[in-house]
Amino acid sequence: MPSKKSTGLVSEAEEDGSTHLIQCTGVEGDPPCLSWVPTWLPRRLPKGYFDRPFLCGFCSAAVWAKTKTVQPEPQIFSLIGADANEQYGRRDNIRIFGVEEEEGEDVYDQVVKVAEQIGVTIQHNDISVCHRLPSRAGGKKQIIARFVRRETKHLIMRSKHKLKNSSQRIYINDDLTPLRSKIAKALRDLADIKFVNMQNERILVTTTNGDKLSFNNLYELHKWNQRVVSMVCSSHLNL
Repeated sequence: MPSKKSTGLVSEAEEDGSTHLIQCTGVEGDPPCLSWVPTWLPRRLPKGYFDRPFLCGFCSAAVWAKTKTVQPEPQIFSLIGADANEQYGRRDNIRIFGVEEEEGEDVYDQVVKVAEQIGVTIQHNDISVCHRLPSRAGGKKQIIARFVRRETKHLIMRSKHKLKNSSQRIYINDDLTPLRSKIAKALRDLADIKFVNMQNERILVTTTNGDKLSFNNLYELHKWNQRVVSMVCSSHLNL
């Protein structure tokens, strides 16, 4: 057998050895993995040689997937940073859901009417731009609106709860990035989460135990629930 490249632990002459079958030391379970891993062993083993894992292909993939979930790739943190910049650019926006679309409508008028329903008086010139968004499966098209002054947006967000008394199913949300919308949905799907609200960068979470949690950004949310944030970010990046 050709001599192997020296590891620095033993001489080349002492590294001559042969291939052996070693039982997989991978994923713990009942029963444990029964695979055997072909491993080349030097004639003189370095100290601590068997302290490392010997993994079959199946267990290697399982350990890698577990590590990927618990310890997110650096791309995830880059995505969170880029998403924070995108969300900052949406800070003066709102989305209005459930408003019936009228033929030849003026979308500015629709926004003004919704504001009137919650006791907020605004004019067309308070709105920088607004329009309908494409809908899925023929549903009602959302309205996205950007305000000239942030105070106008804050006043509407503070008063939006009054829509609960309306006969129409209209509601108002912050204009969230697609990533934040996915993270909010993933959190709501958890059995121990009662309420999730994202206000631009800020995230409010209420658990079924009544605990009210507040996070200033996705980095803080990631520290609290690394699994959910990493899972959604990985899916978003197609990792």
